[in-house]
Amino acid sequence: MRAKSNVIVIDLGACSCKAGFAGEDTPRSNFPTLVAKVKNYDPVLDDAGHDFVVGNMQNANVDIPSILCPFKNGLVSAKEDIEKLFTHIFENELHVDSEKRPIVLSEPLENTKETRSCFAEVLFETFHIPSIFMGSSPSLALYSSCETAGVVLDVGDSFAQVSSIYEWTQMPQTLIRTNLAGMTVSKYFQKCLKDTSYQFTSSNGTTFAKQLKEKLGFVSLDYQKTSQMEDDKKIEYQLGPDSNIKVGKERFMCPECLFQPSLVGMDCDSVATMVYESVMRSDIGLRDDLLKNIVISSGTTLMKGFEERLKKELTSLFEGRSFNLVASPKRLNSVWVGGSIVGSLALFSQMVVTREEFGEVGATALMRRFY
Repeated sequence: MRAKSNVIVIDLGACSCKAGFAGEDTPRSNFPTLVAKVKNYDPVLDDAGHDFVVGNMQNANVDIPSILCPFKNGLVSAKEDIEKLFTHIFENELHVDSEKRPIVLSEPLENTKETRSCFAEVLFETFHIPSIFMGSSPSLALYSSCETAGVVLDVGDSFAQVSSIYEWTQMPQTLIRTNLAGMTVSKYFQKCLKDTSYQFTSSNGTTFAKQLKEKLGFVSLDYQKTSQMEDDKKIEYQLGPDSNIKVGKERFMCPECLFQPSLVGMDCDSVATMVYESVMRSDIGLRDDLLKNIVISSGTTLMKGFEERLKKELTSLFEGRSFNLVASPKRLNSVWVGGSIVGSLALFSQMVVTREEFGEVGATALMRRFY
């Protein structure tokens, strides 16, 4: 990649936000997508002049009940919190003047006109950026693989999404998005451990469940066989200075919901079936090319055993048909890296919506350019 450009790349997820500059290999910043009010805010004593905190809340002087993520299933819950996120990115993380900085912004599949408009209004009207490019997470992940065609399964914290892409163009009929994702696994961990008498407090429950998922959770290659072998095994884990917990079959039972959504009462396709359905919705003449490049991206796909189980399930679904599963060890950042590549393209200035265009026709400009 080239040296740092003036283009800012932002991958704004429900779990974390990654920000940096086009042309670089990794984001400069990665922080939790959380916003909270400062406790006992005093404008005289606060040098920054802000009554809010963004990112890591550990040891921060915040009002605990006010901590929230501004997104729910990809939708914006409060426009003012989006402004706070971007203020934090520009002022505290990247230390830049936004007025001369084009933005590459990731977005979920089938993003709504209202959500796109919200982001554009904040960036154009509050931060006066000159232009914006919005790319779906799957399409940006494909850019990071340096391929022009493929199927991308992106499993983040809020939802899983899959898209079949040919010559860098998403095929609308192949887009699938569900709320089956990392948070589903975390909440299932929380529920299962409550059922075994361990009581999470309301303030730390989700955080500790996510911690257990990431440290101890794994996807079994054969769920039934693992259930028989691991039924009585328990691992003791220290959650805090004075808190230990023993975790048994929950380690593999909870992540299993990604491949058996009915375990959590969800009536939707498994992540493997999503990939299969996306391919089968594409033109029959393109399927062999798509199967040569099945890309997985984002944090939930890094769970131990996920890649191997997905490969096994796809082998069964495609009935032995040849395919290539691409699982980059750096796939946690693959969406951001794809945005970095896009922002470095010689034709980038022709791929954006400018502030002037947005001022003339509003969100219509976004819907025409980014589909």
